[in-house]
Amino acid sequence: MNWLTILKRPQLPIPDYDINFEYDPDKLKQIIEDWDKQNPATVIHIEISKPDPAERMFDANNPEKNPIRFSRAGSQKFVSERVRFITDRPIDEQGGLYQKLRSEGYKVWDKNADWIRANYQNKLGNLIIPDTAKYYAIGVSKEVADRQRKKYPERDFKRPDRSRKTEDIEAWNETKRKYGLDKVKGFTEFVIDALEKDPMFKKFNKQHLSELENSSRLVQSRIDADDIVDSAKRALSGAFGKNKHDLYLRQQLPINRRWVNQNIFIPVLRMKIKEETNYVNSDKYKEEQRKLKERRDKKAVQRARETVSNFKPTPYDRGKRPMFRVREFEPKETAEEKRERENKERAKAKKDKKRQYSADLQRVRERRQQQRRDRTGVKKAWFNIIKWD
Repeated sequence: MNWLTILKRPQLPIPDYDINFEYDPDKLKQIIEDWDKQNPATVIHIEISKPDPAERMFDANNPEKNPIRFSRAGSQKFVSERVRFITDRPIDEQGGLYQKLRSEGYKVWDKNADWIRANYQNKLGNLIIPDTAKYYAIGVSKEVADRQRKKYPERDFKRPDRSRKTEDIEAWNETKRKYGLDKVKGFTEFVIDALEKDPMFKKFNKQHLSELENSSRLVQSRIDADDIVDSAKRALSGAFGKNKHDLYLRQQLPINRRWVNQNIFIPVLRMKIKEETNYVNSDKYKEEQRKLKERRDKKAVQRARETVSNFKPTPYDRGKRPMFRVREFEPKETAEEKRERENKERAKAKKDKKRQYSADLQRVRERRQQQRRDRTGVKKAWFNIIKWD
């Protein structure tokens, strides 16, 4: 089900996940639409995501503290997956909505506009965040997720089942021993092999493109799937790789394409977008573009000069002007030369007009004389008419 249908909001493009069935979308849709029917708030952003802990390794509010690692559920730094959306104002009687959602097995959190600006300004881009804006996060309880898993046993579970079976644990331990995944080096090599061989990471899919949609076209043109794989290889050799190895050991989940996509590929894609955005906005990039333009212009002028100097007319072109002409090399006319040329053109036009007038006047005179001769005829003397004896 598309999450666009859950909340009344503008038609913004968001990823359409097929594995969100554990949230029971039909029930969540019904609860929110029935409650917010009379005076619905406008939703300006919505997502279903799990923040990457690698992006939160340092606490921005307390930089002197140690880097944030993974924490258990219930601690202050625990990061879980939720339905997150931002409205332009608080939902009417939101306390009653919270009580209704919690009674149905959902968990609800909210934040104010200052928190939104501090944590979501990069995702929202140039979108103005009003002072009355409100952030909501809805999580699903284990009871609701289990009920949905039993209803759709053929679907893949998005939320990992903590009640692991003995055979699953044995399979995980066997894979870890076989490929040396208990060490960071073996883990890194295994993940890189998956990135290079899996066709899922050869080109961006719908979920990847949704991460790029808020960036500029220039940034989008500078990033492709191969760049992300190369960046992932470099990142895995540092603190990012150690962080993800800790996540693997803590979760005890198999490293499949979904795990690599969610925990490696997408986080690296986000970091790459941020890196390219900062670069194209830097003075260094602007200076490089200026120098590149100068080199291109210089080469274009050089090619034009070579074309003009190497031009050889064919037998059909002899006596004609060359086909290749470069306006930059034509001498520019001074103001005095232009004035003199215009005066000569006016004098010539006046002389031609006077000559044409004289010729027209002469033709009119000749035509009138001919007309008079035709009317009068030839006069004869009387003595030639009368016959004398």
